[in-house]
Amino acid sequence: MTKAGDVGRDAENKVRDYLIEQGYEFSKRIRLAGEFDEGDVVLGDRYPVAIEVKGGQGSLKNAHSHCRELMDEIVNADAETGFTVIKKARSAKVSEWLVVIPMGEYVENQLKVLYPPGR
Repeated sequence: MTKAGDVGRDAENKVRDYLIEQGYEFSKRIRLAGEFDEGDVVLGDRYPVAIEVKGGQGSLKNAHSHCRELMDEIVNADAETGFTVIKKARSAKVSEWLVVIPMGEYVENQLKVLYPPGR
């Protein structure tokens, strides 16, 4: 195992555990599938959401490339939406980590659902 792989798995486990604590009891890590990767964590079979987790140093600097990766994973997973979780430097507290998604994905699958235009 590589150090980078260990960092990634640790972050994925922490995100999975946090989601379980928040009531998504069937959250789990999923296996890598190469170019057909479907993300790192799922909320459970009932939730069509792809979750990409980045835990390495400098992850925030590469947020755009992580979001491009996420968009491919949403397609691969046949999910409706998804998000990228980026670990806060020197913080094990997942509730302080960042969630990053492309603006178009946010507007279409979050904002318009919560607050439809023309209300």
